[in-house]
Amino acid sequence: GGQPTVDQIKQAVETGFKAVVNLRTNNELPDPAQELTWVEGTGMKYFHIPISVPEGLTPQKTKVFADVLSKPENYPLIIHCKSGERVGAMFALKAFHIDEMEIEEALLIGKMAGLSKLAPTVKKILESY
Repeated sequence: GGQPTVDQIKQAVETGFKAVVNLRTNNELPDPAQELTWVEGTGMKYFHIPISVPEGLTPQKTKVFADVLSKPENYPLIIHCKSGERVGAMFALKAFHIDEMEIEEALLIGKMAGLSKLAPTVKKILESY
């Protein structure tokens, strides 16, 4: 999803969330260091996987993303960027690289997770493998 507020992070921990995954880069506001202080104050885990587009949409970043998602102790979790586009892109890349889905299936997974305007870019990236 999109960028949560500090109040939304507090509400998330109150309802049982265990972790936050931030896909925003260091030059976006609020900066990830600020969000880290918000999250650490709640006791939740914090994972920062900075994704710039298109250069950050790589198999290496996808593996880091998938590793976080593979750990049951991180659930339930919040995954966000600014608008949700990168969240969807990363789910599409995970579906393709990790779950070994076909490109169209992977794009559908991405779209269900927020991918829209970046879909053509993600499709080109997947077709390059």
